[in-house]
Amino acid sequence: MTTNCITLRENITVKDAMNELVRQAEENDNISTLFVVDDTDCSYGAIALKDLITTRSYVPLESLIATSFPYVYATETIDACMNSLKIIPKT
Repeated sequence: MTTNCITLRENITVKDAMNELVRQAEENDNISTLFVVDDTDCSYGAIALKDLITTRSYVPLESLIATSFPYVYATETIDACMNSLKIIPKT
């Protein structure tokens, strides 16, 4: 797992998120996706950089956060993860 990413808190404003993006961009170059964490530093979701920079400051940050992602638990075996994959053939 990399630490070369931008992280934002879920309960900040769009303006605060932009300020935080600028501050963290000096140290991180992987900024196409911004990762959002909750108050306990657990993953909450993600925001596309383009969505953040094109959003007006009065729009709630929550509306930009995508929270549905494929995931696996750290305790799952590789076999269990592979068995749950759905492979769709090309047509």
